[in-house]
Amino acid sequence: GGRDFGGGRGDGRGDAGGAREWGENVRGYDDREVEAMFEGHKNTGINFDKYDDIPVEVTGKDVPDAIENYSDCELHPAIKANIERAGYRKPTPVQRNSIPVVINNRDLMSCAQTGSGKTAAFLLPVLDRMLSLGGPPAEAVDKGPYAFPTTLVLAPTRELAAQIYEEARKFAFRTGIRCVVIYGGAENLRDQFRNLERGC
Repeated sequence: GGRDFGGGRGDGRGDAGGAREWGENVRGYDDREVEAMFEGHKNTGINFDKYDDIPVEVTGKDVPDAIENYSDCELHPAIKANIERAGYRKPTPVQRNSIPVVINNRDLMSCAQTGSGKTAAFLLPVLDRMLSLGGPPAEAVDKGPYAFPTTLVLAPTRELAAQIYEEARKFAFRTGIRCVVIYGGAENLRDQFRNLERGC
């Protein structure tokens, strides 16, 4: 059988079977860089009201209802704060329909145009789930210098992997969750592995 994640919306302090807690308002090694990312990538030029006219087709059994606002789902306060920092005022169609599906621990496949918010559509609920379940098991962290990844995102190209990584850093800002990117064909592969070993 699969692992039962439960349906509760925790605050990062719940019992996760001896897991360490992710930090709350943790200042990280790259705070200034991430703060600059927020400033440089505000969604100010996009008219999100026009997104309401985009048709959406949702299939599946007992599909969770779409949300109208980010406040419609009980996201962790740190995630909500990062949504505000990013200048996201209302969810795009792919986010409105995808976030509740992922929050309810359901499988999801979504297709939408570039710039429609697909990355945030899965990252926001995944990071929320990580915070509600707590950090890696204490015994895994205490065994030595090796990483214990709790979430793995695969991407077909180096460019997309780098874009997802930057978005993940932005939405994981001050949560204690550390994001790392690894991709092949690069001269700095050893540095990437070292970065992974420091934990993520």
